[in-house]
This record gives sequence, structure tokens and C-alpha cells, in this order.
Amino acid sequence: MPSARSLMLIVLALVFAGGAAWIARLAVVQREAAPAAAPQAVAPDRTGVRILVARRPLSFGHILGADDLVAQSWPDPAMNDAYIRVDEAGDTARYVGHVVRHALPAGAPIPKGALVAPGERGFLAAALTPGMRAVSVPVDAVTGVAGFIFPGDRVDVILNHRIVDPSGYEHFASETVVGNVRVLAIDTRTEAADGKAQPGRTVTLEVTPKIAERIALVQEMGSLMLSLRSLAHDGQEAAAGDQPLARTLSHTWDADVSRLLPPAEDPRRGVLVRVVRGDKPQVVDLSRKSRSAMSGRGS
Repeated sequence: MPSARSLMLIVLALVFAGGAAWIARLAVVQREAAPAAAPQAVAPDRTGVRILVARRPLSFGHILGADDLVAQSWPDPAMNDAYIRVDEAGDTARYVGHVVRHALPAGAPIPKGALVAPGERGFLAAALTPGMRAVSVPVDAVTGVAGFIFPGDRVDVILNHRIVDPSGYEHFASETVVGNVRVLAIDTRTEAADGKAQPGRTVTLEVTPKIAERIALVQEMGSLMLSLRSLAHDGQEAAAGDQPLARTLSHTWDADVSRLLPPAEDPRRGVLVRVVRGDKPQVVDLSRKSRSAMSGRGS
């Protein structure tokens, strides 16, 4: 019969064995429960809504581009009903082309009354820089760069017309009459069945009062074409800033394009002929202006 000492040792051994088994089971249970608890750490943030925010400082009259706005989460306690809500980040694209009614700092929420959509009342008045004027020019799919000109872009205005030189020969000429002009609006619509944008028929430009007179005149002289400028500024643009360039930047004659055409004579130079009378050579101007003056003296 076992002694009391042996019984005590057996009881202690059973206690230690049971404790070790319990600890081992607890460790297994914790390892199995850990993966199930992990997804709870990345619960979606439902503490706020998404609103329209200025990505960079926006000045008065600025026409919004794709990089000017961003959709940002906003906490509910700080939410104002005047802020523009957006459901998804892509919803900011619908505000491209809107004009800013008053200046906004970077990171500021966009209130509903701060933007004016194209076609709404007061759009051009808000987009116009003080002292500038808005003029519209007719365009088509070719002259309007196939619909790829949008509000806020800068363009050059090219005039294509015919010129008769002093010898009576008719030439075609193309010249850039105005440069670095900001586009205010274009009547592009999505009326096609496939929903694609269609080229507009008129483009509204922001110009100085003097350039407005120039554009009104060149529309009667020939056909106009718009040339889209790069967003990067060259040296000439940097010197002019945001002001349109009123002087003629460049020109091309038809003889510069085709070698089969005779070179054009400068109408301002006239037709000069060297005449020798006896022993006295003389240069005679046969331009129309000179002939008119001579006939006037003869009468």
C-alpha cells in the first residue's frame, strides 16, 4: 500500500500536468482567434463626408482646371450645408470650366456660391479680368482645333486672307494677328448619340479693348483660325505676362509654301523702275499711290 508521501507526489504530478495542458490549450485558442480579430483593425472610416476642396490658391476669375480641385473627407461636426459634397473623387471633373467668384486659399472648402458654371448668368462678368473685354469668334472643327480647346486655355488668332501686290498679282497670306489670348467659353455640347463632345461654333476670348477692335476688323478681312498654346511659358509669354500680344508675331506667304508660285512683292515698297533720260538716270515709283499723286499734279 503506498505511503502518504507517495500519494502526495502523485497528486502534485497530476496538478502540474493539468496546468501544463490548460496553458497549452489557451495558447492554441489565442492563435486561432488572432486572424479573426485582424480585419476589425481596418474598419472603414465613417466619421465624415467628402466635400470639394481647393488643391491650390484660387484667384478671382480663375477658370477651374482638372488639377485645381480635390475631394476630401470632412468631419460631420464641422460640416456646413453650404459646402459642395461629392460622392466620389471623379465627381470633381464636373466642375472643370467653372469660374471662381471670389478668392479661395489652398485647402479651403468650396461653398456652393463660390463657383459659376458656363452658361449661367454672370459667368463672363465673373471670368473677365478688370479692364478686359469679351469677344466671340466663329470656329468649326478645323479652325477650332477639333474641339480640343477648353475654357482657361490660351490661343493665338491666325488670319488667312488674300492680298493683291503692286503688280496686280493675287497672293494668299497667313499671319498671327493676336497671341496669348485666354479662352473664356466655348459652346461645346454633348448632343451626339454617343455622348462625345462636339466642336463648338463660337469661342469667346478675353482681350484688351484695342485688341477687340482688331479682332472685329480681321473677321471682315478673311477667315480666322485658333492655334492652341502650350501650358509652358516661353520667353515672349514671360515678358508679356498674362496680357495678349497685339502685334503681328509672324506671317507666311503662299510662295513660302509652294515653290511654284512667284514671290510676293511688298505692297508698301511699290514698283520701282530705273529710267535713263539722256545722261541722267532716275528711279520712278510706279505704285498706285505714286501714280495718283503724279496725275494730281498734272491736272
